[in-house]
Amino acid sequence: MGLCSVMMLMGALPLMQGCQSGPGRFQGRLDMIGELTRDRNYVEAARMSVDLVEDTPEDSPRFAEALEAQRTVSLASQLDVARTLSLGGQDVEALDLLDDLTELYPDSSQVTAWHERTRRKLASKWFGVAQEALASETFDAARAAYARVLEYDPKHAVAGLSLEDLERLETYRAELADGYYNGGVRGFVEDRLSEARWNFGNNLKYNFENPKAVRRISEVDRARAVARAESARALVEQELYSAAAREYALAAELAPESEEIQRNLTALQAEAKAQTLLGEAEFFVLRGEIDRAEEVLKEGAELTALQSDAFAKAVEGIDDARVEKRYQSALDKEHDFRFPEAIEGYESLLETRDFYKDTRARIDVLEGYVASAEQLYAEAAAASDDAKRLELLQQIDVFWPEYKDVAEQILELKK
Repeated sequence: MGLCSVMMLMGALPLMQGCQSGPGRFQGRLDMIGELTRDRNYVEAARMSVDLVEDTPEDSPRFAEALEAQRTVSLASQLDVARTLSLGGQDVEALDLLDDLTELYPDSSQVTAWHERTRRKLASKWFGVAQEALASETFDAARAAYARVLEYDPKHAVAGLSLEDLERLETYRAELADGYYNGGVRGFVEDRLSEARWNFGNNLKYNFENPKAVRRISEVDRARAVARAESARALVEQELYSAAAREYALAAELAPESEEIQRNLTALQAEAKAQTLLGEAEFFVLRGEIDRAEEVLKEGAELTALQSDAFAKAVEGIDDARVEKRYQSALDKEHDFRFPEAIEGYESLLETRDFYKDTRARIDVLEGYVASAEQLYAEAAAASDDAKRLELLQQIDVFWPEYKDVAEQILELKK
């Protein structure tokens, strides 16, 4: 680098002006413009190139060099913008700029290289889009994407073959679609509704938005909803309310616009809940939780319109269960030798039921035990010798071993 160039880099303006009148002034400025361009300081390089052109007479043999320097700076700065756009993913914008540069600088190998690179990059991008569209069977989008590939890269052999493959595939899909549609029609006519629905659905996979298939599917779904409703009514007659509710739920999915099906679904769901509560009440009765059973029956009775008799019968059973529970309580006391309490329990039971099982007979037996025990105990207390007293107490021990202190006295007398 000459002395003038060094001084220019150092910003020595007076010395630089002196160099401009020297023999190496032009080459020094030219070298400086080249260095600034390589350093991507395009603003300063452009300013200096404009000054160089203005300072060089048009009839000078070096005027063409000054113009070329200015042209080179302009090309480098714009090419740098194009590269930045491409590297940033803005390939369309980069290609627009490179198209302009190709017209302005048709002999530039750099412009040509970046132009081709960017076109191939866009072609590759759209080829990926086409492949994804083909995989998802969105063929219109795939065709459009393949066209874009060939627009950017007319020699893209795979895209050309893919377009041909796509045409063959669409022909095959059209044949499949027709086959499925015809199968759906046959299934519908022959009342094979699930098969018909499946065929029409497959038709739409290969023939998007086919209005005839869409209409047929609606017709099939309505027919299937009717069949489900008929099945539900048969289940109701068998008192299988939960199963009937499920059938109506399926019918409602198939024909959501049917108010009748919706009403029946709501009613059967209530019946199913009531039937469940009826079973829970029976369980509570078996566990002896009579009050809880009664609460559950009351809740269920408010839900049902078809099981009123069953709930009425269950309520009657609640009364029987309460009586049985009282009977068992008195019987437990009897077995525990609490005869007066057992008698009281049996008599309380008879206040609600005149006769229940062997309640009266048990009262008579227990009252006899109480009377006999009192009499024998009194006689034992009045006995003149221990042998007689022991005999009387042992008679009590046979039927009421826990009566008063009979057990203690017998033990004492046997010593």
